[in-house]
Amino acid sequence: MRIEVKLIHCRSLIDDIERLALDIEDLDGLMPHILRSAVILFSAEMEDNLKKIVAVALKHYPFAVHNKPINEIRKFLKSYNNKSRNPKYNDIKKIVQFFDINIDDVLAEEEIQKYSNLITDRDEVAHDPRHSISFSFHDFKAAVEIGEKLLTYISNSLFEKVTNHIRNDFSE
Repeated sequence: MRIEVKLIHCRSLIDDIERLALDIEDLDGLMPHILRSAVILFSAEMEDNLKKIVAVALKHYPFAVHNKPINEIRKFLKSYNNKSRNPKYNDIKKIVQFFDINIDDVLAEEEIQKYSNLITDRDEVAHDPRHSISFSFHDFKAAVEIGEKLLTYISNSLFEKVTNHIRNDFSE
């Protein structure tokens, strides 16, 4: 079984923008305004999905952290909320390392850079209305695909841990 994580709100926005492009001759003037909202939506949806994945892991699969000392679990929970907001690549990496998941080989360096650039722009856009965006619609679409690839890998890795744990319980 393979779990596919989709950023459904971002996908819907992409579809809407592509439909708009067919109806409006000069979308270039609107695009910066649309992308300002799009990058905030992307960050929120990444955060939401990451939180859901971690919540499922902690709630339903406590053995995912069964070898961790309680003080390490407490430390993780205290820092987790800050790391999951507007999730930067290195913060995601730290979060999933807690569950012994390594994402080093999931994304190519250029994918990490595209994702990171968009998240950095989100910080700027959200806090400075005069900040001009430095990414295109194509970059946004690519970042959505990268985010889905990363979340899908994390979900499947946790699911594999669950499956292996159950398999090991039955083979003993």
